[in-house]
Amino acid sequence: MGNKTVNIEDAIEKTAKETAKEVIQELRNSKMIKNEMSYFKKVELLLYNYNNLKDALKQKDEDIKYIKDHGLPQKSGDRKS
Repeated sequence: MGNKTVNIEDAIEKTAKETAKEVIQELRNSKMIKNEMSYFKKVELLLYNYNNLKDALKQKDEDIKYIKDHGLPQKSGDRKS
């Protein structure tokens, strides 16, 4: 993978944060979460979407396992000729 080492823990944390942001954004885009909702209503919606969140987490876990097993994919500009 070259001279640049990737800390797996950092990659996992970054992936988890990106996943959470994407889920919240999707819920906002679909009008399921609004900024003016009460805390109770937001929690209720998150619980309602629990299975979707579980599926997203499962996919990210599979991605993390792939990264651990195979390393991060190289960008096309990173390849050596």
